[in-house]
Amino acid sequence: MSDDLDPYMGYQEIHRDLVPGIPIGTLRALECRGDLPPSIVVGRRRLWRRSAIVGWLAGLEAQAEAAQAEGVA
Repeated sequence: MSDDLDPYMGYQEIHRDLVPGIPIGTLRALECRGDLPPSIVVGRRRLWRRSAIVGWLAGLEAQAEAAQAEGVA
């Protein structure tokens, strides 16, 4: 997949476009703990591939649904 089809995103873009309910500070804390997908640093910005973040979010959603299902069962 080319970079044009899978653009890189920084904290601001992730917060604005994908997870507006999560504060940017929380994203930074998750990154410091190593919970976010691998990133690259360009200048002073840390960037992630959009597909990696979307996949990470889908995994979190699946974990939450599984935990909820276990609690209901």
